[in-house]
Amino acid sequence: MADKRSFEWQSVCAFWDGKQFWSRLGNRFHAPDWFVAGLPDVPFDGELWMDRKKFQRTVSIVRRQDKSDHWKEVRYVIFDAPKVEKGFEKRLEFVQEVVKSTKPQFAAAHAHELCKGVEHLRGELARLEALGGEGLMMRQAGSKYESGRSSTLLKVKSFHDAEGRVLKHLEGAGRHKGRLGALLIEMADGTTFSVGTGFSDAERESPPPVGSVITYRYQELSDAGVPRFPSYVGIRESSLSGEPKATVAAPSKKSPPARKEKPSAASARRFEFVEGKSSKFWEIAVAGSEVTVRYGRIGSDGQTNVKSFADEAAARKHADKLIEEKTDKGYEET
Repeated sequence: MADKRSFEWQSVCAFWDGKQFWSRLGNRFHAPDWFVAGLPDVPFDGELWMDRKKFQRTVSIVRRQDKSDHWKEVRYVIFDAPKVEKGFEKRLEFVQEVVKSTKPQFAAAHAHELCKGVEHLRGELARLEALGGEGLMMRQAGSKYESGRSSTLLKVKSFHDAEGRVLKHLEGAGRHKGRLGALLIEMADGTTFSVGTGFSDAERESPPPVGSVITYRYQELSDAGVPRFPSYVGIRESSLSGEPKATVAAPSKKSPPARKEKPSAASARRFEFVEGKSSKFWEIAVAGSEVTVRYGRIGSDGQTNVKSFADEAAARKHADKLIEEKTDKGYEET
């Protein structure tokens, strides 16, 4: 594998234009003069970072406009040089050379490592997840800089399987009215949460019975110990913590019926936010000069808004802006 990898930070994306910082949405970050001292007058792409599990505090500091001393807790981590018209490795060398010569007190070049293969990738992913990181970013070797969504940048994350007992069927709304919207699940430690995605239409009509044990897939646990972005996998007959097995029918060996979710428009992208009692989805699609957005509670049909623009380029620019806003709020693409 000839890719580069880097940590996926819990941080705020920031573009340095040579004079000041800007968000992906074009909002200025009012950093103090002493914070930017030593940064060169060449553009950099990077992130404002404090520490793991401190994303909200980072956001609260960098969005202030008083140039406060709180910025002393923040560091600018640089991972690219957009205006250098060379391959990825050469751009990294440029960043390292500039930082070494200017020695900015509150900025540093982000460390990268050559991925040596699948086992190396898995080992690094496990190590970083143990430290509290979300995953890895893989950059294609020799690739050119691309703003926005890039085909040469790959996000790598782990998903985990676990079991939970069905406590209740939560009724659906919209298209799912009259059938299953989500399952209320109990973990072995007593934590409860809802699972509202991963079901086929047939499974919503005949859901796993109350008392049965299901397998669900999730990305990670929140600080409160709640699975983030849980998705239904299937019924399991195994027990939790030595409890008796639930009496349920064995899952069919046939492939489950294909989901028949109604797309909001062609090429829709779906994002979800599951945290504590929140369980929401947000979809967006660009069809010509129209942008269609559908959103609501997971398991419901949601609401749909359509907005027209002068041309497709304007529509896609608007869609990129909305996606940036949602991911900044913690939504994850599914």
